[in-house]
Amino acid sequence: MKIQFIKCNGSGNVFVLIDGISQNIVLNEMDFSRITKLVCDRDGIIGADGVLFLLSSEKADARMRIFNADGSEPEMCGNGIRCIARKAIELLKKEKLYIETMNAVMEVQKEDDIFVNVPSFSVVIPGISISYNKNYSVLNDYIRELSNSLKFTTINTGNPHIIANVESIDLKVLEETGNKANNLPYIFHEGVNVSFFKMIDEESIFVSTFERGVGLTASCGTAMSAVSVTSALLGSTYFNKWLNIYNEGGMVKCLPLKDDTGFSVRLLGNATYEYHGQFIYDNKENVLSDLTTSKLENDEIYSYRKFQKICNNFIKNKNIFR
Repeated sequence: MKIQFIKCNGSGNVFVLIDGISQNIVLNEMDFSRITKLVCDRDGIIGADGVLFLLSSEKADARMRIFNADGSEPEMCGNGIRCIARKAIELLKKEKLYIETMNAVMEVQKEDDIFVNVPSFSVVIPGISISYNKNYSVLNDYIRELSNSLKFTTINTGNPHIIANVESIDLKVLEETGNKANNLPYIFHEGVNVSFFKMIDEESIFVSTFERGVGLTASCGTAMSAVSVTSALLGSTYFNKWLNIYNEGGMVKCLPLKDDTGFSVRLLGNATYEYHGQFIYDNKENVLSDLTTSKLENDEIYSYRKFQKICNNFIKNKNIFR
């Protein structure tokens, strides 16, 4: 079958977006995972961190399904939902709408560009809990099975995270910790995303993340949202105040919120189109072929790279990495 797609990125997190509302494509449940593994293969014809499927919904304006590079399906994706929001808003011709995810319905909307010619969107992530699940919670404390030197906080932003505040970020240690955490099924039975963050100033934070099912990534939207709540809980920043969250892919803005009902975050950042294309998926042979590209978004690519350069220059002398 022919499948049209958009190669896109949210804060450097690279996705292939497949619009299942406009296209007359019929996929069985196995196809979602199989297509994702083929599409995300860095030695294949496209390459990506994950695949976003925009689908119809009976609960909201549209539905998002996100699959990681290994074919697993996480509950949510903060960078991905902004890309889905852009496509859905363009398709449905609305400035604000609601997207169904695995476990929630989330409000998304068009925002002023975070930088010149960098299309930007926000999502409100509701119901954030200070726990991995109802049975396990840690607030700035050791997880002895994982590390004797790092203190973690468990945050669930729709998918599970553990967060550590560090003086400098060692990517090798982060990768080792991420792999180890995802081999502790008696603690993290659904896997877990692991992030290290470094305070730059009271309004700026740098975050690196190991994503379950992916590995080290340029950025993770729900992780940055989780960090914004964690830093406020630890007294390094404040609730109800915007933060600039830097990462290896660029920067997003997070507004951690706290009220009588609990915690939530408004996550704002880019949703950049890189190119439009089409491939043929043979579900019998499980192969992709005949990749064609129809439109390269040179202006958007250039603008986002310029934005990334400005972000990189800001953090250049901040002693982020060890």
